[in-house]
This record gives sequence, C-alpha cells and structure tokens, in this order.
Amino acid sequence: MLSNMRLVLVAALAVSAATTAAAAPYWSTSGPPLPLVNSVAAAPDVDDVVYATGSQLEAKESAIYESVDGGSTWTPLVQAPQGDYWSEVFVDPRETGRLFAGAQTSGQTTTIYRSTDRGQVWNIILTISTVCGPSFAAGHGADSLLIACGTRFFHTPDAGLTWDERPTPFTETTKLTPGPASALYAYGASRIFRSADEGMSWLDAGNAPAACPGILSLRVDPGNALHYVAGVGALGTSGFRCGGVFTSVNAGVSWTASDLSGVYVTDVRLDPSDPHGMFACASYIAGILPKGGVWRSSDDGQTWQTLHLPVNGALRLSVSAEGSAVHAATPTGAYDLALRKTRVVPPR
Repeated sequence: MLSNMRLVLVAALAVSAATTAAAAPYWSTSGPPLPLVNSVAAAPDVDDVVYATGSQLEAKESAIYESVDGGSTWTPLVQAPQGDYWSEVFVDPRETGRLFAGAQTSGQTTTIYRSTDRGQVWNIILTISTVCGPSFAAGHGADSLLIACGTRFFHTPDAGLTWDERPTPFTETTKLTPGPASALYAYGASRIFRSADEGMSWLDAGNAPAACPGILSLRVDPGNALHYVAGVGALGTSGFRCGGVFTSVNAGVSWTASDLSGVYVTDVRLDPSDPHGMFACASYIAGILPKGGVWRSSDDGQTWQTLHLPVNGALRLSVSAEGSAVHAATPTGAYDLALRKTRVVPPR
C-alpha cells in the first residue's frame, strides 16, 4: 500500500512540475495610484528604472511616476495641473537623466515639459496650440529634439531653449520612430515618410498594408532600413474591421501578414537583447475592439506567442534596457513581466 501511495505521490509531483513548467508567464502590477496608464518608458541605461503616466479621469488628476525596482513600487514625480492629462513621457537616450513629457491641457493646447534631473524638477519649454499626444525623437546633435504633434513638426537644437516649426507633408496624425544611419521616420495611419535632415525635408517611405490600412505603430530595423514591422488596426462603420502585425522587407512597398491578426495592435517594440526579437500589444474596448494582450516574436515579427497578459488589453509597451522585462500600460495599471533569457554555453 505504501509503495502504491509513493507511486501516486511521485506521479502527482510529476504532473505538478509539468503544469508549472507550462504555466503562463507571471505578470505583476503595483499601480501606480492613478491607474489609467497610457504611457510607459523604460530607461535605456538602467534595467530597473521605468516611468509611467497615470490618470484618473473622474478626479481630473494625472501624474508622472518613477519606479526604480522594475515596477514593484512607484514614486510620484510631478502632478499635472487640475484637468490636464499626461499623455507621453520620453527618456532621452543620449542623456538619460533628461526627460521630456507632454500634457493635454484643459485649454485645448499641448504643453511640453522637460526635466534634467530624472524627473525631480520640471519646466515648461513649449506650448503648442494643438491638442495631441506628442511623439518624441532624438535628433542628430547632443541636444537636438524632434516632436510630432498631430500634423505639425517641431525642432529644437538646444533641448528646448529655442524652437522652430518645420513644414511637413503630413495629412494625418503622425508619430516618430528612429531608423538606421540617424534617419527619422514619421508615420500616420496610411503613409510613411523618411527624413535624413531632422525634418527639413521628407521623402515618401512607404504605404500602409493594403489588407489593413491603419498603421498604429511602426519600427524600423536598426540594421536594415528596408525591414519594417507595423502594428495595425482599422475601424469601420460597424466597428472593428481588421488588425494585426505586418512585416515588409522592401521599405513598405509590399507587406506580409504575420500570424498575429484579428486584434487592434497599438504598439510594437524591439528587444534590445535580441536582434530578431520584438513585442506587440493590442488594446481592448468592450463592444468595439476584440480582446487584446501582449505577444512576443523571436523571428523578426513573422510568428508570435502570447505572453498571457492577465487583463484584456494594453495600449503601450516598453522593454527594459537589458531586455529582461517588459512593461505594459493598461487602464488598470502598469503590468510588468520578468523575462527568462536563454543562455547559450559554447561546447568545450
């Protein structure tokens, strides 16, 4: 009898171990206190430092938070004026103590703030007479910064002391993303542009996938200007129309659908620790968008595996400096996932 009990116990432990090995990744969240998070930004130099914008619409409150332990705890850095809402925070990759952030104001403008001490003190450096979620990019010089706001484009050579607005060919809300050889890419829902001179001039750099003409996020391979990865989503008169991740190997001339489809992909991020790795997230609105989540690809965006985000969707992602964690901005907080990295040991 005891022998049989041992066999049953061993079998149960084996099943338990197998179940644990196959278990979904463990996400955690610790806030921040204002839980509607629409932007997360990991510091590019310190693996555990991450920033988030949090809001509570009913109370008309919004704040920027910092975590120095990978999202386990959050410290408030700056509160927006009552009725204003932070929509973006950007860590300068050339000087990571320098942060930029944008707030949509109750006066129907967008205010750009800067901090030079990792968020302890903030100053207004630009007010734009357009309401937008600003998109930031580093320029060529050490203090050059570029901002897209709706269809408008702004440049500063001195980290915000002086500004000039540059003409654009944009006809739709535009975001910025870097490319190889210091190129800058600007993309809207249907078109992509490229600039080699900080937005003084723009070249046509591709169109949205014909199968789903609604680019929501674009990344350009830092080692190959022909390789694009786009997160897309489009709505029609009856609601959700299409969505997923598409890749292009000819700079947006043609696109190939990946196996991630049927979701509204709002962000795609490259893995700094893996030249072929990337992440994607899809957002969710009950009755309008299908349930989203977070996915990972290890083959340049061709195939994707779910990371089992425990809530129905995420708006934005950020990946830690060493690629050891991914952070997801959701309506119920910033969710954080520690990633297991496979270490390859060369044969002796």
